[in-house]
Amino acid sequence: MKAAVVTKSSPVLVTPSESAETTAAPPPPAGGATVALSPLDLIMFPFPMKLLLAFDRPIHNPVATIKAALSRTLAHCYHPVAGRLDGEGGIACTGEDVAFVAASASCDLDEEAMATLQHMDLTVRCPGPFCRDEDPLLLVQVTDFSSGGFTVGVTWNHVLADGKGIAQFLQAVGEVACRRRRSSRPSRRCRTRAAMSPDDGDDPAPIAFPCNVRRLVGAAAGYYGNCVVGQVGDAAVEARRRGCWYDGLAVVSWLNLGFDVVDIGGGGGGGAARVMWHEDCTLVPGCRGGAVNVSALCVKPEHADVFLRELASLAAAT
Repeated sequence: MKAAVVTKSSPVLVTPSESAETTAAPPPPAGGATVALSPLDLIMFPFPMKLLLAFDRPIHNPVATIKAALSRTLAHCYHPVAGRLDGEGGIACTGEDVAFVAASASCDLDEEAMATLQHMDLTVRCPGPFCRDEDPLLLVQVTDFSSGGFTVGVTWNHVLADGKGIAQFLQAVGEVACRRRRSSRPSRRCRTRAAMSPDDGDDPAPIAFPCNVRRLVGAAAGYYGNCVVGQVGDAAVEARRRGCWYDGLAVVSWLNLGFDVVDIGGGGGGGAARVMWHEDCTLVPGCRGGAVNVSALCVKPEHADVFLRELASLAAAT
């Protein structure tokens, strides 16, 4: 297979709008123009998270369809997503915009291409390793493939939401794109409580398992902010003793977060997303029939055997 060429347009700014014909943003939500971040939002570094959803069933004009659905979803109940961090522990619901890029790929979105998506330029990159307060909280790229399939690349500031929250937002975008009834009103109320263990500094290379704790902390239905805590283990100690230094490693399952049911219009359940991709290191191609393949680049190749032995030891101890 020849290397695919991805041609990208210049970014445009999508504002909240109930009508696809107007670019005027409605006023921010009643009750104040700033939404307070929760303790679990505030402990997050403002680094960009990336996600890629691939849809192998074509829809009519996916770029225009998703752009319009995104604008209407922002206007419905997701004003904070189009806002900016205020630098004081909140999101200013300014109704400004999210960044949107239209792109095309010079190949079909077939099984062969699915295995190479991580090498294509299918997401919008932030200018630096961390997001700035003045940057859009969400960046979206829709890439149309020759076969009619398409991908939706999503980059967001982790302070805005965790994986479960972004999945809920993308499901809402899909509902609008499919002209279905809109989702129930989401919530950004500060209903979570911090539950992190103090850092004793004894293990500079921990392995962490982030967990969704919405049910445990009583988060409101539809809450889409950060609501995860991490169970930390010491599986990386052996690798560190052998000269392999890592700042930390997080092992995350995105299986039940809702990305696989995001449907932009393929219909019949078969139009749901087939690929979930986090950053540049993990590719999760969904298989038909409910199976999932996972490949990851999480340690250097020369440390893989040590890492696998540590995981086996951790599994045996639980």
